[in-house]
Amino acid sequence: MAGAAELRLTTWLTDWLVLAALTLFLMRKSMDAVQQALADLPELERPQPDTEAWIHHDVHFFTQFGREPRRPAYRDGSNAIAAFDVALGHRVYLHPFFWSVALLGYLFLLGWALLVPEKGAVVGTVAALMPATAALLLMSGGVAVSFGWERDRGRWPALAVLPVGNLALGWGKILGVVRPTLWLGLMASMTALVLGWRGALDPVAALWMALHVLLFPVVLACVAAALALTTPTLAEALYRWAVFGAIPAAGALLPPPIGGEAGLALPFSPPLLVLLLVVRGTTPALLRGAAISLALEVAGFAAALLILHFLLRRLTVGERP
Repeated sequence: MAGAAELRLTTWLTDWLVLAALTLFLMRKSMDAVQQALADLPELERPQPDTEAWIHHDVHFFTQFGREPRRPAYRDGSNAIAAFDVALGHRVYLHPFFWSVALLGYLFLLGWALLVPEKGAVVGTVAALMPATAALLLMSGGVAVSFGWERDRGRWPALAVLPVGNLALGWGKILGVVRPTLWLGLMASMTALVLGWRGALDPVAALWMALHVLLFPVVLACVAAALALTTPTLAEALYRWAVFGAIPAAGALLPPPIGGEAGLALPFSPPLLVLLLVVRGTTPALLRGAAISLALEVAGFAAALLILHFLLRRLTVGERP
């Protein structure tokens, strides 16, 4: 208020922080008001006939029968496994306020990098890694929770009776988590390409970043699914997901030949690799590590699909009568 009355000098940073804080406060209060209004409004009365609604599943989709015409009541891109999860309420939603905070921070960093490209390498990298990190956590963590929760609650026998193959069953559950969050990976990839076109990032580094931020979360989701199949509880599935994800990044900090730019551990940590590509430039060692990392991602994706194809039902329901 003192700055608005020209009694004190302010800077653009303090002005932006005040504006961001005020905007977030108003957004949160408005969201709370909407939620309260929705809770207080009466439900619309709809006549319910004397018919029992029941769920029938076949090879392709799940259909709810009752007063509605005979058609699918819910479908997730023709994904029967995801529809099964939706019917059982197996979905986790974040409050819109968290998305709003992340989106405002992303737009601010991206705008700064595009307006001042000669000084926007670090800021642009953070802007590209924000949606990439969100995609990584939501995809791989969501798959680990999904597979681990099914085993923890003993729900795999219910899924195993579906007339679909092992690969279709596993891939359907993975897509049920990956598809709704794939826009985050595409957002990070397009951000890297735009920053490379604007000159904020080196074109080669921007290309590698665009490739890895889109491919790595999907690959890690498949690997997390294969790891979660060998865990009897949800807690152990999350533990393996966190530990195995942190080992390559910690190993890259060790001295050569394990760590360093040309170390053995760096290609196993693509996010750290692309960050070094931006900060240190496209050195031959980092470009070689990026190529090795891409090959490892393809190999991990193929290995995870093979495990799902041959061992999914054996690892989930084979130990039970």
